[in-house]
Amino acid sequence: MVRPKREVRVLLVGFSAEDLPFERQGDKIVLPRGYKATSWSKFSNETLYDYDVLILNLATLNKDDEIVKASWKKDQLTKQLEAIDDSLVVVFSYLVIGAYGKWDGSLIPTNYSLLPKHDKIKVKCEYSERYEFVGPSIFAPIFRRYYRGQRFYFASIPPDSIILAKNRVGAPLAFMYSYGKGKVIVLPSVSSKKEVLRFLFNRIIPEFAGINEPEWITKIPFLDEKELLEKKAEIEKKLESYRRWKLLLYGIGFPLQEIVGEALRAMRLKVWEPKIKNMHDFEAELAMDTIGAIEVTGSKGLISHEPLNQLLSYVSYLREEVYSDKQIKGVLIVNPQHIRPPEERDPIGLKRAAIDIAERCDFCVLKTIDLYALLQQYMLGEITTDDIKEILRKTRGVFRLDDAQISKKT
Repeated sequence: MVRPKREVRVLLVGFSAEDLPFERQGDKIVLPRGYKATSWSKFSNETLYDYDVLILNLATLNKDDEIVKASWKKDQLTKQLEAIDDSLVVVFSYLVIGAYGKWDGSLIPTNYSLLPKHDKIKVKCEYSERYEFVGPSIFAPIFRRYYRGQRFYFASIPPDSIILAKNRVGAPLAFMYSYGKGKVIVLPSVSSKKEVLRFLFNRIIPEFAGINEPEWITKIPFLDEKELLEKKAEIEKKLESYRRWKLLLYGIGFPLQEIVGEALRAMRLKVWEPKIKNMHDFEAELAMDTIGAIEVTGSKGLISHEPLNQLLSYVSYLREEVYSDKQIKGVLIVNPQHIRPPEERDPIGLKRAAIDIAERCDFCVLKTIDLYALLQQYMLGEITTDDIKEILRKTRGVFRLDDAQISKKT
């Protein structure tokens, strides 16, 4: 079954210009969108999991330094197969070529060393002209049209491989095996790489890795596709806003300050930044002619007394210098133990000294996990803006959502 994809990216490695079945403009080969061709000398510069399909010509991987560098890409090739759905590695097979010399005391790498399960692949140098095709029928044209015999066969292959064709004594000439989310296809020697590549592009890749969708296809709806896409866009927009509100549960520093301000404004509180910089984070209009001086902070551990002491100095300044005719309420909005899941956090989240200061100074301490819950209640119409204002104005010490008496909106 051919699977459509937005774009299938293909990397060809080790093929000559004459091998590539693409259009030419003068001496330049014009590659289709999503295709790239490179040499083994430049192969190490590629990030393999950026591609859906890798097509490798092992016959030209024959220089010691290139064999060694190619073997270093095994981990990346393995990640490509493990991470990408329907990923595909197609190998034009050849005799084993080893890199001679000492390489850090490890096993000598070969032109097969970059493949997963390469240690299970053994090649025997013995000519095989006659073949019996036993694999999936989609591969049959490769043997029928382009197989003219080869100088080797495979003495062993990875377990659970599917043999495509075998010689007169039953030894595999080509095979394929699954790895991760993808497949590795090991082809035989062929008389025309150009024609086999053309066959891969037209038949094999669409079958196994998918086919590129043309840009115009999105303009042709099927049944109620247009309406569904509009709903999808609305749903994705709403989900994105939901994900942003979750920053209240794990945020710290400026991102936490920013999302707290957005949450308060979303509940229709009049919130503004202080005229004097480097003091508290926000000021808000609360009930009964009261101004809230709001400080926001987060911590990996429990909240200490220091933010409360700072808030006390801000509140004192506002009472004396800025709002002498109004009531000033200190509000500390905190996200303690922000890296822990909510169920693993301390139920209070403050050290005893911090709680004492908050209660003595009549400050409201509101945890962001409770602000997260209040925001949802507000959006569901269960509480009002006035309820939020009263919570911030009346709470003395740490606000406890379970103990709060909130007049539900009916």
